[in-house]
Amino acid sequence: MIAQAGEFSKYVGVIDLMIEDGKIVQSSASLLAKDDMTDIPEKEETALALKDLVEKREAYSSEIIGQTEVELIGERNTIRTQETNVGNMAADAAREAAEAEIAILPASIIGGELMLGDITKGDALNIARVSNMIIKKEMKGRNITALLSHAFRAYPEPATDFVQVSGISVVFEPSKEGNRVLEVTINGKMLEDEQSYIVALGIGISEEPGAVDGGYLEDVGEWSDIMTEYIMTHSPVKPIVEGRIIVK
Repeated sequence: MIAQAGEFSKYVGVIDLMIEDGKIVQSSASLLAKDDMTDIPEKEETALALKDLVEKREAYSSEIIGQTEVELIGERNTIRTQETNVGNMAADAAREAAEAEIAILPASIIGGELMLGDITKGDALNIARVSNMIIKKEMKGRNITALLSHAFRAYPEPATDFVQVSGISVVFEPSKEGNRVLEVTINGKMLEDEQSYIVALGIGISEEPGAVDGGYLEDVGEWSDIMTEYIMTHSPVKPIVEGRIIVK
């Protein structure tokens, strides 16, 4: 039994178990909203531990690691429906770290918006918003196309597995039955169905249709570390939207 408690500490999941002779004979699950817990007294030792944790987090998060010369756009519904400059920067970071020809990342692991100026470690964590491993696979061109078609299946509705890409340009037609991808180009040339390419992937989509057929090569690294390192190396960053994803 799972009490799934949502996000951002909105709820505490509670599971009650009745155990007799070492066996669970009855169980129930519920959610406690934050507002329902206002009268619960605070434990001093918990408050002190939390204070220490928050101070360490703030010291880490406020450290400046670079700057951006453009506004970084990665609002939730935007990055899950279209190419964005944050998405391009993120995909470039994964491709560079993996020394791959192509990078394909699910929009669910990218996000955040940032005005011009300093970028902190906290900002980098917000961009690489989900703990994830970037991996490297060898994939046939036809399998890359299949993965992209699968990723765009919900368009124009926002979807967590909509993708942001690097190293390729994709044209797709959402109303098309079956394979929605009309063309994929790499270095100005059409992707070849039977040719193999080295692809960096967020592990969340590595078992999706198309990607599952690729041959695993290696783990590249933890996503937030890769994003932080990229910003530090390439600062000041100024990613642009450049036609990597085109809707017909």
